[in-house]
Amino acid sequence: MPRSEISGPRTLPVLAVLLALSTAVADTDFPANAAGPSRIDIQRKVYGLFEDGQYERALIIYRKELAPTGDKFAQYMVGYMHLAGKGVDKDMPAAAAWFRLAAERREERFMRATENLYAELPLTQRLRADELFLELRRELGDANLLMSFLDEDIAALRARLRSPSLAQSAVDNTGNGSVSELAVVRLESRIMARLNYVEGALRADPLASDEDMERFRELQRRGERLVRESRRSR
Repeated sequence: MPRSEISGPRTLPVLAVLLALSTAVADTDFPANAAGPSRIDIQRKVYGLFEDGQYERALIIYRKELAPTGDKFAQYMVGYMHLAGKGVDKDMPAAAAWFRLAAERREERFMRATENLYAELPLTQRLRADELFLELRRELGDANLLMSFLDEDIAALRARLRSPSLAQSAVDNTGNGSVSELAVVRLESRIMARLNYVEGALRADPLASDEDMERFRELQRRGERLVRESRRSR
C-alpha cells in the first residue's frame, strides 16, 4: 500500500486517499463491525468517485455509510471536503470539528491536521468548531457509537437466548457446533470487547459526562448479566 504524508490541513496528496482502503482495517483495537468485502467495496467505490470529481456522491458515502462505522479516515475526509469546498460549501469550523473527531484515537496525522487548522481559526470560529465537535461526538464519537452498537448486540443476544428456533440451528460444516452457538459466542465476545473499549475511552475522555457514564454503566450491567446467562446455558 503506498504511503503518503498529510502535510497540512490545506493539502491532501492524491495517494493519501488510498489510506481509506486500509485505515478502517488497521484500527484493530476498535471493536467495530468486521471489515468484510462489502465494506472494502464501499471504500474502493468512494475513492473512485472522489478521484473522478464526483464530490457530492463521495461526501454522502463518507458521511452516511463510512463515518458512522467509526472509520476515522472517512471522518477526516468529510472534514477535508468541508475545508476544500468539494461537494459542500467551504466551512472551516466544520472542517476543524470533523478533523478533531477523526483524531480522537490520537493518530498523529489527524492530530496534526487538527492542530494546524485550529491555529488558523479566529476565536469565534474556534468556538463554533468546538460546538460542532460536541454535536459530532454525541453522534459519532467512539464511545457513543459503540454504546449504540452495544444496545443492538444486547438485543440480538437476548433474542437468540429467548428463541427456541434460533437455539436449534443445524450443525455447521466444520463440526465445531451449531451455527447458532457460534453466533452466540461471537456476540458474547463482541459485547465484552466493546464494554472494555468504552470504559477505557470514557475514563480517558475529559469531556465524558455523568450522563455518558450512567449510560455506560447501565449497558455494562445488562451486557455482563446477559453474557453470564448465555454462558451458563451452554
